[in-house]
Amino acid sequence: MPQLDLRPRSAGELLDTAVQAAKSSYLALIRVAIVPGLLSMGIAILTRPTGTGSALSWVGFFGGMAMRAIAEGLSILACVDVLDGRPISRSRAWRTVRSRLAPTIAGFTLKWVMCLLGLALFIVPGAYLICVYFAVPLVTLLEGANVRLTRGRSLRLARGNFRRVFLAIGLFDLGVMLTAVAAVTSGRLAGPSTQFTVIASLLGLALLPFRSALVTLVYYDCRVRSEGYDLDRQLQALGAV
Repeated sequence: MPQLDLRPRSAGELLDTAVQAAKSSYLALIRVAIVPGLLSMGIAILTRPTGTGSALSWVGFFGGMAMRAIAEGLSILACVDVLDGRPISRSRAWRTVRSRLAPTIAGFTLKWVMCLLGLALFIVPGAYLICVYFAVPLVTLLEGANVRLTRGRSLRLARGNFRRVFLAIGLFDLGVMLTAVAAVTSGRLAGPSTQFTVIASLLGLALLPFRSALVTLVYYDCRVRSEGYDLDRQLQALGAV
């Protein structure tokens, strides 16, 4: 793809660009995240037979969260390369995630625990928290913020852009989560069965390139609208000449 076109976009344009970015390098994006993605699935399967609340079940929960956080971070960094017109560098992505490992895992876990709690209370709090925490992985990996600062930074980016963030990311995440809940409660995939775990893990891995591209695009869009990020990039490019 050509270098990222930094300009304000509608939610529809963000979705379309994310699809095009994911399609353009889909297999490469999958390869970047496949190891931690499959490890997450393996951890879930191995710890599934234990009772809820047991020590091993908690190990499985946090181990799975850690692997999913790493997979998401690698995928997002690879999408930054794709959107910026650079070849995907798996080694650079791994180095970046490794250098920010603790805040990447902690931020991911906090984000999804809060979003799932909000969803359990009612759909509206869950949708709000998805929008509030949408930029946590990018703020962690690209800006080097610690866990304490990521939520506030993500909220500032979302503020004034909630409608766009919700239409682009909120609806997608809500759709995925509600589909998983419906599959479990329908009785067809009695979670947490091995069948459900495998299907959910593979589906999540398959959708990861699109979601990573979408979150990255929305992050840049919010920075362009709120901070004039496109102008900053142009001035940096001029200074480098």
